[in-house]
Amino acid sequence: MQWLLDEPSVVLLCVAVAALLLIVEVAVPTIGVAGTLALLCGGLAVAGIVEQDATWWPLLVSALAVAMWSAMIVRQRRSAALEMLAAGAFAVGGALFVIVNDDVMSMVVTAVGTPLLAFGFPRLHDAATRLVRRPAEVGMEALVGATAIVDRWNGDAGVVLLQGARWNARSPGALRAVPGVPVTVVGYHGSTVTVTGALAPTPWAPPVGDPVPQARPRTAPNI
Repeated sequence: MQWLLDEPSVVLLCVAVAALLLIVEVAVPTIGVAGTLALLCGGLAVAGIVEQDATWWPLLVSALAVAMWSAMIVRQRRSAALEMLAAGAFAVGGALFVIVNDDVMSMVVTAVGTPLLAFGFPRLHDAATRLVRRPAEVGMEALVGATAIVDRWNGDAGVVLLQGARWNARSPGALRAVPGVPVTVVGYHGSTVTVTGALAPTPWAPPVGDPVPQARPRTAPNI
């Protein structure tokens, strides 16, 4: 183990792995698993720097690249220019680390790690975006978009049947709702759902137009 800490390339490798794991943790939360492993890799990198008395400041440029990748994931917005800048920053940080520490193997780590991070980032970004935008499966948010049935209603408030239970409900405006009419949940406030879309059925009425001629009653002929 000691000989590993004496290699500058191991330090750079630990930094690259830690960067990847941190981006994974930000993109697809792993209950801290990826984040914890990233901290362990970072700790090994720090231990290697201390053991070798290596020049570490170029790694700050690589850290800037990780920050840019993570920021795009948090904002759920990608930028081709910013992605190229992040990849370039990681490569520059690695190259400077190679130069100041005079280690050829670190150049190999930089040459392999930079494209892996650059090409892997879009997939992680897309996975994070799908995860965030996925409809909620629990809680009040999961009710939004569901169909309920009016149980009773008066003006802009009433009770609806939703998922086998009765819920207090309100509407943005007065609804002509009657029991049995379907409504759609569009929001909630506390434990009261907001619904819309209910209209009472229109009472039947004969069509408007010319009156139907009435048949004349028949009379018995005079004998």
